[in-house]
Amino acid sequence: MKRTFLPTLLLATLTTTAWAQSTFPMPNGRDVHDNIIIDGLSSPARLAIDGQGALWVACATDGRIFRRTAEGELTHVGTIELDAPVESGARGHLTGLAVRTESSGTTLFVAYTSNTSVLTIARARVVANTLDDVTTILDVDNVPYNRRSAIIPMVDGTLLISVSSFDTPAPLSPATLTGKVIRIHEDGSPAADNPFANPTTSATPMAYVYTYGHRNVSGLASADGTLSTTYAVEAGPVGADEVNHLSAGRNYGWFRHQGYCGESSETNTCPEMTFSRIPFDVAWYGSQAIPSFAQSLLIATVTNPALLIARTSSTGKVIDHNPQADPFSTYIEEPWRVLTFQRDGEPERVTCVATMTDGSIAVGTETADGRGRIHRLFDPVSTSVAATTDASAISAAPLPAHSVLTFSRAAADATEQAIVLTDLTGRRHVSATFASGSTQASIPVHQLPSGTYIARIGTWTSIVVVRH
Repeated sequence: MKRTFLPTLLLATLTTTAWAQSTFPMPNGRDVHDNIIIDGLSSPARLAIDGQGALWVACATDGRIFRRTAEGELTHVGTIELDAPVESGARGHLTGLAVRTESSGTTLFVAYTSNTSVLTIARARVVANTLDDVTTILDVDNVPYNRRSAIIPMVDGTLLISVSSFDTPAPLSPATLTGKVIRIHEDGSPAADNPFANPTTSATPMAYVYTYGHRNVSGLASADGTLSTTYAVEAGPVGADEVNHLSAGRNYGWFRHQGYCGESSETNTCPEMTFSRIPFDVAWYGSQAIPSFAQSLLIATVTNPALLIARTSSTGKVIDHNPQADPFSTYIEEPWRVLTFQRDGEPERVTCVATMTDGSIAVGTETADGRGRIHRLFDPVSTSVAATTDASAISAAPLPAHSVLTFSRAAADATEQAIVLTDLTGRRHVSATFASGSTQASIPVHQLPSGTYIARIGTWTSIVVVRH
């Protein structure tokens, strides 16, 4: 099943509204600050960091992929052509994203579903900020269209990929790849040293399998890019969401077991902890830039939504849980380790998370109607001031714009700020200036062709739509 990456984009109407910068108090007295760095997204699903420190964003429902440099320049790299909804409501979703940067260039890996429940893994070269030489490397049948598949590149050159399942015995079946974490080479072939790989299984699904007995693994993370430090977050059927420390060849119990247990067996490997919030993603935080989060798992959740901070010990065990608690939820919640986000008073679902090269944290959120944005969490004591200059709230209206696009900020700034409007290829179309002391600035757009543009003010960026 072949899909193509398209250079063009059609967007639904988006509305950008004002927000207030937030801070999260930490036990050491140093607040973690929250700035918005990208707005106007449609259901941000995955984040990845490349070798230049740039942030990549994949959007679930419209298939767009963006790259934001460390300096704040946002570029639309390409769009995956996703299947449109059918009568049942099934539709394609872009659910996985990984980036590998080497001396020969940058390679992008994506996972996306179809309205016929096929999961496709594709590889593409990145040339001049566009996708080239796109190749489908693996198709997997019977993967629910609305479930997530995570991809992470390992230092040994392989890829770990989670494959979700319907609620069936498939996760325990050697005849399918659903309900498994698989390990493949970049050409889609199974890794030769996978735990079940041997001459008799080389042409069977088991040759691909790294771990099995999973329900819906929605996020993968590794502390150092090796298999031994890899974690997975997995949604339970009703609660009993899990954090699992993966080990080759192990059975993680679904569909026979759920919830926390104290002693693993051949039929069930016990999770590190459980909770009941439905995880969508996980990232490893190994930096000291936010000292309170060092050596932690960052877990994005969408029910009772929050970013959970789960600290680990020197041996990789999750320490922020009580093994004697309710087996469905052993996570010990403390306000400073449960970060919540709101937009216009409405809770935002936390859909994706990544650790940036300077130790700040990128967090993707969305409202119930899919309006998405990217937050940047940082400790100003240890993060460069140059990267955090845009503290004021900024909004753009009306969207879509017809004749004039007006930008507003919550507080006047003592310095002038440039406003730049580019198309999705990065070509500049309009520029203006936010005068010092002013809270509003307008730019004419009546002569621009109808379409989608990127507005930038300092490190703040937003997707905006012009329609005549």
